[in-house]
Amino acid sequence: MVIATQRVVGMISIVATTAFFLLLSPLFQQYALAHKPIDASGTTNNNFQNAIHIPDPRISWAVYQNLNSETPALFYEFHAQKSQQVFVQLSIPQLRDLQNYNPRLAIIGPDVSASMIIQSESTSIRENDSNFLALAAPSSSHNTHDDKMISLSYKGEARSTLQVFNEPFTQTSYWEKQKFLAQIPRDGQYFVVVYVSTPEELQGNSKFTLAVGQIEDFKPIDYVTTLPLAWIKTKLFFEDYISIFAVVLVVPILIVSAVMIKRRRKRNIWKY
Repeated sequence: MVIATQRVVGMISIVATTAFFLLLSPLFQQYALAHKPIDASGTTNNNFQNAIHIPDPRISWAVYQNLNSETPALFYEFHAQKSQQVFVQLSIPQLRDLQNYNPRLAIIGPDVSASMIIQSESTSIRENDSNFLALAAPSSSHNTHDDKMISLSYKGEARSTLQVFNEPFTQTSYWEKQKFLAQIPRDGQYFVVVYVSTPEELQGNSKFTLAVGQIEDFKPIDYVTTLPLAWIKTKLFFEDYISIFAVVLVVPILIVSAVMIKRRRKRNIWKY
């Protein structure tokens, strides 16, 4: 009897949780117009060999991480074909102590040059960064005959005020930094690196969001699996524990309400 009751409560819990997030489906649909999250938890992508793989740079992806004095560079890799266009954007969560945080971007791969950037915003581009291998990734080694690099820095003086992006689903805000569209010069493997050249460039918890790609690729099942989990992880990233606590309270209330309704209906049936 106890096991049966536990199973019923478990099923009701799943149904209630699913129903809760389905009620928010319009907001999920707004979020689906943004990026599909890449889980970087437990990942040590601090060199070329351990770079986080971006499955398809055409699809809209986002990864949430932070730099620190021990890990001043984080690596991401993808494969692309000649003339393919790839969108990349670096954003900083609108948190205290991060307004002046400006990590750099590097693109490394076959025949990389400044001419591959066909659109950019508030971005200073230069070929090679003498500090990159020396300071940002001293333990990394990735030398091929054709691979080159460009470094992209945020040019703050290009705007009178920082551009802010407000994400409607999670109710979070970001300062937009480097944003560009690149045309791939050759078939091959490419790396995007978020880094700082010196420890002095780190600020606060040094968090950032890296977005790659522009095509939305959300399936119906994502509205009750991927997106609710992404909501929770984003709130944790923004240290918004109050919102998470509120949801943790709401879901049990829904579960208890469902159990009480079910029991009441059973009693009404036995009366007749």
